[in-house]
Amino acid sequence: MRLSELDYDLPEELIAQEPLARRDEARLLVLDRKSKSLEHSRFYKLVRHLREGDLLVLNDTRVLPARLFAQKESGGRVELLMVRPVGPLEGPAGAWIALIRTHRVLKDNARLILSDGHALRIAGYARPGRPIVVGEGGVSIEQILERGGTLALPHYIHRSVGPADVNDYQTVYAARPGAIAAPTAGLHFTAEVFKA
Repeated sequence: MRLSELDYDLPEELIAQEPLARRDEARLLVLDRKSKSLEHSRFYKLVRHLREGDLLVLNDTRVLPARLFAQKESGGRVELLMVRPVGPLEGPAGAWIALIRTHRVLKDNARLILSDGHALRIAGYARPGRPIVVGEGGVSIEQILERGGTLALPHYIHRSVGPADVNDYQTVYAARPGAIAAPTAGLHFTAEVFKA
């Protein structure tokens, strides 16, 4: 198989920009491996297609408000997506590795000012494009995210984050904080489908 065989055209107008009112109303394409037939269904009917012995693997990670917007001291805009806390051998305690979007590479010790006045500092790089970021003034990255972080919507959603998105882009079985993007494969479960 060639990678090019997996290419397909998906017109922009077919990409939903808002979730369905009922998440389990999403379309479900079911492949019967024995007969090689396809059935168009809905997600709330998933339980009809599961059999005893089937294994359902769930990502129970809760999505963090991991996206931050800041300004360089020179005034340039910076977007950060906080990926994870650094390990003990990677950088200073309390630091996080981030993805960064800016016009120019930031130097070590560059300060980034958040809209609430708190500051972040670049404490080095884990690798190119992956800065190690620390909070200044005794404020942790976790506190900064809790106060001013926003959800990172999937890249194909072209709108601002709204209040409802905090729940809409979280699975009903999310438990452990740690994801920086919605685990989209599980978003169609409702409590009723999950229970069934």
